[in-house]
Amino acid sequence: FKDKYFKLEDDKPCKTITAHMSYDCNMYIHPNQARGLTPREAARVQTFSDNFEFKGPYSKWYEQIGNAVPPLLAEKIGRIIQSCF
Repeated sequence: FKDKYFKLEDDKPCKTITAHMSYDCNMYIHPNQARGLTPREAARVQTFSDNFEFKGPYSKWYEQIGNAVPPLLAEKIGRIIQSCF
Protein backbone atom coordinates (compact mmCIF):
# COMPACT_ATOMS: atom_id res chain seq x y z
CA PHE A 1 0.00 0.00 0.00
CA LYS A 2 1.70 3.15 -1.21
CA ASP A 3 -0.18 5.37 1.26
CA LYS A 4 0.50 3.18 4.31
CA TYR A 5 2.83 5.82 5.77
CA PHE A 6 1.75 9.38 5.10
CA LYS A 7 3.40 12.42 6.63
CA LEU A 8 1.00 15.32 6.89
CA GLU A 9 2.07 18.73 5.62
CA ASP A 10 1.51 22.00 7.49
CA ASP A 11 0.24 23.90 4.47
CA LYS A 12 -1.97 21.20 2.91
CA PRO A 13 -5.26 19.59 3.89
CA CYS A 14 -5.11 16.47 6.03
CA LYS A 15 -6.19 13.10 4.70
CA THR A 16 -9.64 12.00 5.79
CA ILE A 17 -9.62 10.89 9.42
CA THR A 18 -11.12 7.41 9.69
CA ALA A 19 -12.09 5.12 12.56
CA HIS A 20 -9.35 2.74 11.40
CA MET A 21 -6.88 5.23 12.84
CA SER A 22 -7.26 3.42 16.16
CA TYR A 23 -5.35 0.48 14.68
CA ASP A 24 -2.71 2.29 12.65
CA CYS A 25 -1.70 5.91 13.21
CA ASN A 26 1.07 5.65 10.61
CA MET A 27 -1.35 6.86 7.96
CA TYR A 28 -1.34 10.22 9.76
CA ILE A 29 2.22 11.11 10.71
CA HIS A 30 2.63 14.44 12.48
CA PRO A 31 4.08 17.09 10.12
CA ASN A 32 6.91 18.15 12.46
CA GLN A 33 7.49 15.16 14.74
CA ALA A 34 8.22 11.48 14.17
CA ARG A 35 4.92 10.12 15.50
CA GLY A 36 1.28 9.63 14.63
CA LEU A 37 -1.41 12.11 15.56
CA THR A 38 -2.85 11.98 19.05
CA PRO A 39 -6.62 11.62 19.41
CA ARG A 40 -6.85 15.30 20.37
CA GLU A 41 -4.93 16.36 17.24
CA ALA A 42 -7.17 14.15 15.09
CA ALA A 43 -10.21 15.75 16.77
CA ARG A 44 -8.89 19.21 15.88
CA VAL A 45 -8.59 18.13 12.24
CA GLN A 46 -12.25 17.08 12.42
CA THR A 47 -13.13 20.53 13.90
CA PHE A 48 -13.98 19.32 17.40
CA SER A 49 -13.33 22.01 19.99
CA ASP A 50 -10.54 21.35 22.49
CA ASN A 51 -13.05 21.20 25.33
CA PHE A 52 -15.13 18.46 23.69
CA GLU A 53 -15.17 15.45 25.99
CA PHE A 54 -14.87 12.00 24.44
CA LYS A 55 -16.33 9.12 26.46
CA GLY A 56 -14.96 5.67 27.05
CA PRO A 57 -11.41 4.36 26.98
CA TYR A 58 -8.72 6.51 25.37
CA SER A 59 -8.19 3.75 22.78
CA LYS A 60 -11.78 4.21 21.53
CA TRP A 61 -11.48 7.95 20.95
CA TYR A 62 -10.01 7.48 17.46
CA GLU A 63 -13.06 5.45 16.47
CA GLN A 64 -15.43 8.12 17.79
CA ILE A 65 -13.52 10.84 15.96
CA GLY A 66 -13.22 8.90 12.71
CA ASN A 67 -16.89 7.87 12.67
CA ALA A 68 -18.16 11.37 13.42
CA VAL A 69 -19.43 13.96 11.01
CA PRO A 70 -17.12 16.94 11.58
CA PRO A 71 -18.99 19.37 13.86
CA LEU A 72 -18.53 22.43 11.64
CA LEU A 73 -19.78 20.49 8.62
CA ALA A 74 -22.79 19.20 10.59
CA GLU A 75 -23.58 22.75 11.71
CA LYS A 76 -23.41 24.04 8.13
CA ILE A 77 -25.68 21.27 6.86
CA GLY A 78 -28.11 21.86 9.73
CA ARG A 79 -28.33 25.58 8.97
CA ILE A 80 -29.02 24.89 5.30
CA ILE A 81 -31.78 22.41 6.18
CA GLN A 82 -33.20 24.84 8.74
CA SER A 83 -33.34 27.63 6.12
CA CYS A 84 -35.59 25.46 3.96
CA PHE A 85 -38.42 25.64 6.51
